[in-house]
Amino acid sequence: MITFSNPWIGVIIPCIIIFTLSTFSAIFILPHHVSNQELTLFLGACAMVWISYILAIIVPPGSPPKDYQPPEKGMKMYCLKCKAYKPERTHHSKAMGVCVLKMDHHCPWTNNTVGHRNMPHFMRFLAWVDMTVGYLFVRLVIRIMKLWRDRHLPSYLFDKTEVILSIVFLPASFFVLFTVGILTIRVFINMCNGITQIESWECDRIESLVRRKIVTEDRAEFPYDIELFTNIFNAVGSPLTCWLPWGPPRGDGITFEKNESGYTEEGEPLCWPPDHVDYDPENVPLQTLKDGLRRRGEEPDCLLGGVGAGIKSDNDFYKRDHWRNVEGEKLADFGVEYTDN
Repeated sequence: MITFSNPWIGVIIPCIIIFTLSTFSAIFILPHHVSNQELTLFLGACAMVWISYILAIIVPPGSPPKDYQPPEKGMKMYCLKCKAYKPERTHHSKAMGVCVLKMDHHCPWTNNTVGHRNMPHFMRFLAWVDMTVGYLFVRLVIRIMKLWRDRHLPSYLFDKTEVILSIVFLPASFFVLFTVGILTIRVFINMCNGITQIESWECDRIESLVRRKIVTEDRAEFPYDIELFTNIFNAVGSPLTCWLPWGPPRGDGITFEKNESGYTEEGEPLCWPPDHVDYDPENVPLQTLKDGLRRRGEEPDCLLGGVGAGIKSDNDFYKRDHWRNVEGEKLADFGVEYTDN
């Protein structure tokens, strides 16, 4: 994860890029080659970039209520940092110092953690950037091609400011479109699968456990993948409001619909990830619980209200705070402070 000595530097950099590309293009490049209506649409899209970006910065990701209590059946998750129970799919954000509902990752470019409440704003920001910069890039390509065809004409026929800006903005817009586009594709694919970036990392880790027969295959299936459009609209909100600047997500970020892999044949909820350890601080310290289970020849799985996870062995390399995926990412790289279970 990219970090800065001052976290607001990560916000200033995109602001400079957005302002420079949009303002100078609208003043010196586009007016000479597009209609007034097209220029107005471009400026409107730029305004939506700013609105969605500001909302992605200022809207909190959402945290569990202070009086939250876990259900009697299912896994109990406890944050040792907040000293409180937390709902499923919730993680403790190191940057914000609080637990975040359905945490996706911490974004250095918004200086905010992306979670249940602000995911729609974050996704709209990415979409508007892709559309606006994509349009600008196409227009710049067309303009550069025309300049190349007319390169033999006298120089006084060209607006030198426009030529210089077009040449500079072409690679700049491509860089923005490429980098933001990759992130957009990654987030959108996860959204289609009903999964967060953290959970995608968890799935990779669990698959490695299955390959080495540490976790049984039937417990590796992700339980929150419902159906394509349900997954998408659960993240960004209703199809009627998801494009509005204030469109909220669906649900409360505390309880989630599960597919059949999230339950036993008897209808009891299963925990995920399958090597999760339930922890009840009122009854027994966590380490005492683990040590006692191992002395009995058992492995810590979903206890104290959960269902067995199918853990067959213990290997530090595959624990959540140690394991890296093929990109070399650890759990901490998504902004998670691993002080909870």
